[in-house]
Parts: sequence; structure tokens; C-alpha cells
Amino acid sequence: MTTSQHEMQCSLCKQGADYEPELSHSDMARKYGVSEGSVRRHRKALRNAVEVPEDKFLAELGVDPTTVTARGYTRRLEDGSYEKVTWKPNQAALKDALAYEDLEHIFAAPVAHPLPAEGQHAEVLNMADLQIGKVDARGGTPETLAAIKVSLQAFVDRCSKTKPSTILIVDNGDPIENIFNTGQQKYTNDLDVVAQIRTARRTFAEAIRMCASLAPEVIFLSVPSNHGAARAGYKEQAGSTDADFGLDINHSLEEQFEGREGYTHVRFVRTSRLEETAVVDVAGTRLAFHHGHHTGGPLKHGDWWARQDHGRRPGWDADILVMGHFHTFNIGHSGNGRWIISCSSSDNGSLWFTNKGGESSIAGMTAFAVSNGKWSHAEIL
Repeated sequence: MTTSQHEMQCSLCKQGADYEPELSHSDMARKYGVSEGSVRRHRKALRNAVEVPEDKFLAELGVDPTTVTARGYTRRLEDGSYEKVTWKPNQAALKDALAYEDLEHIFAAPVAHPLPAEGQHAEVLNMADLQIGKVDARGGTPETLAAIKVSLQAFVDRCSKTKPSTILIVDNGDPIENIFNTGQQKYTNDLDVVAQIRTARRTFAEAIRMCASLAPEVIFLSVPSNHGAARAGYKEQAGSTDADFGLDINHSLEEQFEGREGYTHVRFVRTSRLEETAVVDVAGTRLAFHHGHHTGGPLKHGDWWARQDHGRRPGWDADILVMGHFHTFNIGHSGNGRWIISCSSSDNGSLWFTNKGGESSIAGMTAFAVSNGKWSHAEIL
């Protein structure tokens, strides 16, 4: 039976009755003087008379169209047709926090000409181990994004004062949580892998936008990592080192920003093919970045680097080696005048690690300045 046929035959429709969910079947039957069977048929017809609601109708209800499904509230319109929507406040709140679907709003925002540098020094922001999608001791994705926002604003304030010649924004690896590193990830994450990637991409794009006007040169650098690796199953890597979601985000952002007005001074750096260490020269300083998952621990970074040195591997001759993975801030010597900096993380902690080892680390992004082969003014933002 079509909607129009039902309306012609339904005694409730003839009396102008709506779905009226606050009434039980029997209460509604008494109200309109019909049988409960008539009420059931009437309500079933309303449930089946579902069309995609218009944005105007949703706006009247204060509902975001992107959070609507095909089940839920039904009401009869003036023309006699019916519309039904469901909105999810939690989903809407999460969408507002993420807003990852496109980057157009970032490019639409005006970008001022970069500030003139005061001397040759670079400011480095390490956006290490964000692990977007992870839920742990300090919350989930909304809490991670809130912490990231605080760190980014603190870095912007720092660069506004120091006026660097170069700003280096680094994805030190593990930008997403993934679902194939540990068994519990599939059950504790609050985003699927695709949403994790989109959210991480949007986060890095926002960082580039916020820093674009603060230095004559802006660099975004990425390295492959264990959580960022494309996998076909639990710990089963699906391809080579280059099959990495963090590297793909870097490629994607380069394509998006290339040639954009206000971003022509932004360049993108990645590891060479099948390598895991990225090298960049800024402000008279050679920096090497590696995720850190092959070294065995922060206190063993130096041994790993020494072997890289003897093998003349990428970054062997760097002034400073920068590592992530262990979520712990540390600075140490390695040889004569060479340094290793281990980065803090913005993720939500690890109860597993804390319960096992009794330790935890300060959350945030590690920032420092470099000039003429030396680091200075390191802090957790």
C-alpha cells in the first residue's frame, strides 16, 4: 500500500494523528476511538514513509545533516507527507572535534606574508606518536586533539617571539593507532583506520596552516613507523617500508599544498625509497629523524646510531638524531658534540606500560631550536 492509499483509508490519518510516540498503542487508540490494530498499522505506515530529510527541516531541529540516519523521529508535514530523522549527539560532538573530510577550509583562510627572520635559526616541533584513534588513560581521540591544539598554539606563540628562519614540523611516526599492532586495538579504538588517517592528515594540515606565516621557510617531514605501517593482519606488514600511512599523508599534503597561494614556501621531506631515516639541513645543522622502533630503547639509541655511522646509512653524519616511539623526553650525548633527542608524545598514555613498569611520561610535543649544529631551548609544549 502506498502512502497516499494509506492516508485515504486510515481513520487516524483522517483525524490528523501523528506518530505521537509519547502515547502507548492503547492510549492512542482510546484518544482517537479506534482499535489498537489501527494504531499499529498507522504507525507502521509512518515508519515506512521515510524520505531523505531536507537540510531546511534539519536546521529547524538543530540537527547536523551529516549525523542523520534513516531511523528515528517521524513527523507529519503540512503537505501530508512524513519525514523521519535520527541524530546522535555524541557522534555530532566527535564530528565537530575532527572535521576531517576535506582541507578546503584550510586553504580558504588567508595567510599573511611570513615574518622576517631574526638570524639563522630553526624551530623544530615534533608531533610524535599522536596515535590518533587510541583510547587509554587520558581519554580518546577528542582528548588527543584537544591536547594537540594546546601544543600547536604554544608553538605558534613561541615562533612569533623567536622569528625563526625555518620552521620544521615533524611527524616522527605513529600518527595513527592502527588496529593490527596489538590484539586489543580492534576493540578499544574510537575510530576505524580510514578515519584515523583522515584525522591525522587534517591535524598535520592545520599545523602547517598555523605556522605558514611565521617563517620564510616551512618544512613538513615524515618517517615510517610501526603503527603507521600498512598491515594485512596482526603484526603482518603488507608491503615494504614505504607502505606506510604516515608517508602517504606526507605525499597527500604535498599534493594539496603545492602551488597554493600563501604556501609556496612550504616544502615536504620524506625518507628515501625503502629507507627509514629522513635527513634535512636547516640553519647550519644536519638533523636525522628515525621513529625509534628498531633501537631497543632510549638508552640504546646511541649504539644503533654508531652502527648506522659505520655503515654510512642515512643520517650517519647528522649533528642531531631525533627519535620517537618511546613517548619519553630525553636528551643525551652521542660521541663528540653529537646529540640524541627523544621526543614526548601527545597520545593518551598507556596503562599497559604503566602497570607493567610502574612508569609514565609527561604528555606533549617536544620543541627545540637549532643553529650551527647545536640545539637550544628544548621544552615540552
